[in-house]
Amino acid sequence: MGKQDLVSREYFQDSYRLADLLNAEVFQEVECIGPEDIQQRDPFGVRETVSEAAVHAAVVTRDLMGELHIGLQVILLALEFQNNVHYAMPLRVLNSDSIGYDTQWRKKRAAHRQEKDLRGDEYLSGFGKYDRLVPVFTIVLYFGREPWDGPRTLKDMLDLSHCPPEFAQRIADYPLYLIEVREYPHIERFRSDLRYVFGFLQRDREKEALYQYVTENRAVFSHLDGTAYQMIQVMSHFSGLLKEKEEYENEEGEIDMCQALLDMREECISIGKEKGREEGISIGREEGISIGKEAGISIGRTEGISIGRADGIRLAKRIYQMRMAEKSEEEIASACGISVEEVREILA
Repeated sequence: MGKQDLVSREYFQDSYRLADLLNAEVFQEVECIGPEDIQQRDPFGVRETVSEAAVHAAVVTRDLMGELHIGLQVILLALEFQNNVHYAMPLRVLNSDSIGYDTQWRKKRAAHRQEKDLRGDEYLSGFGKYDRLVPVFTIVLYFGREPWDGPRTLKDMLDLSHCPPEFAQRIADYPLYLIEVREYPHIERFRSDLRYVFGFLQRDREKEALYQYVTENRAVFSHLDGTAYQMIQVMSHFSGLLKEKEEYENEEGEIDMCQALLDMREECISIGKEKGREEGISIGREEGISIGKEAGISIGRTEGISIGRADGIRLAKRIYQMRMAEKSEEEIASACGISVEEVREILA
């Protein structure tokens, strides 16, 4: 299991977040599920097949499994985390769900054999007439940066190009329950930090939009939960530039995401300085990140700002700190002794 899967699993092991996801997506923000209604389950499933020579076992691992209680109803909930498009995902989910049902049936069959309470067809089935299985519901959370262009149902994987419609409509389908995190349109329904993790990831390639979003929600991002920070760190467009959470962790275990972004900007300036011209500082469009990398910062000969490397770094850092404090471009220009146009150029 890779780092992204491990971090995602730890993040969603919080039952409050999982309940929030279900309330927002399934019940359209109505709080029908609480964290106390979810119990963690073993994510491993096994399907046994018997041949003349041996017993074979197929093992499937879900990224996260939970047992959900809604009133008297019990549902087995599975989460699958995808960072890339999987072009056989409906079949993969179908196989995993079927193993979940198969495991339940085998347990019931074993219990009946021990009790010796079945006769006739029920005995041959290993399943009583009034026995029932617990339903399995799988959600696929897709964190990829490109829109999902893979199949969304089992039929999308089938060759039905020459199939008569009378047959096609009778062939069983299996739809994929897919949530595209970066395209999810209802983040306002969330009541946990899911709202801000999803919101951050949806803007991580748009520097100005992300900068404005973090600034508007400074109270939240200055006291971010550690696992939420890790989700942003490993899933975002600039995952390699955000430092480990311990760098910004306070005594309560909260993370200052705003300071992390400021330090990331400074790191980008340092990277750009090494590539800059002797006449000034050039933090280029190709070496930065969405906040500083794509548009870059160019202080130097071309723009006519004649300041040294060290002064340039201090000036750029001061400008970003003032902007993070919601100062206007005019206030920043006045305080730094440069023009508004030069401020805009640095922030561009």
